[in-house]
Amino acid sequence: MNNRQKMRIANRCAIEYLNSLNFNYVCLIPHGYSYNQLIDGTIQKQIDIFGLFDGIAFKKIVGKKETFITYLQIKTNSLGNKSKYRRFAEYFDIPITLLCYSSKEKKISRAVTFLPKRFNYLVEKDKENKKENINRNI
Repeated sequence: MNNRQKMRIANRCAIEYLNSLNFNYVCLIPHGYSYNQLIDGTIQKQIDIFGLFDGIAFKKIVGKKETFITYLQIKTNSLGNKSKYRRFAEYFDIPITLLCYSSKEKKISRAVTFLPKRFNYLVEKDKENKKENINRNI
């Protein structure tokens, strides 16, 4: 299996995994160079969103008039160094989810979410529902 096929399978598994967590909408960006103009007028050539992420996922929060949005990074080998994702989440105060696809198990084997403290009520709700939760506060 070549890398492109492996990425397609990993993306499909990631979407199924996120749907099982009640995410309503998952948007994965195809790999390819894009030219983004920054506020200061400079143009940057990047493969991913901000050079870090493969997509964005949206989840409507039941009983509230708000939507939970998280940036996604899907890995096909290991999660590796997570410090740049943690710094990004902390600086912009947004959630980030890292998913690791295992080709041996043919599923998402590990998920880590960097969750700002303002989302603590979501962690408490998941504990009440007794769902497996791998959220980490910054």
